[in-house]
Amino acid sequence: MLLSVITNSAVYKHPESYVLARNTYYVESFNNNMNIFQDKRISFSDSQYLARSQLAVCHWNENVDRPFTSVWNPRRAEAPRSRKGKKNYKAPIYHYRDSTWKRFINNIFQ
Repeated sequence: MLLSVITNSAVYKHPESYVLARNTYYVESFNNNMNIFQDKRISFSDSQYLARSQLAVCHWNENVDRPFTSVWNPRRAEAPRSRKGKKNYKAPIYHYRDSTWKRFINNIFQ
């Protein structure tokens, strides 16, 4: 009976539809980044909201897979998941700021 329940499930019959949904790291990372640029406690105008959204996308795209320098491994018995380690990332880069500023200045002085 258990075997028939498993083999009749949608996940079992169509695994290709669920392969890409197994890791939510990038979605959570992007949402965290959006929260940095768009504080929920502040009301923004439409133009500010759009500008902040676009800056958040530029920042995330530039820093999403940045390398890490080391892995920190705390030893705590009460938190076994912490044994996995925490990556110490290199500092984020902000090249998008320079390129956006140059485009803005070039638009003004053309």
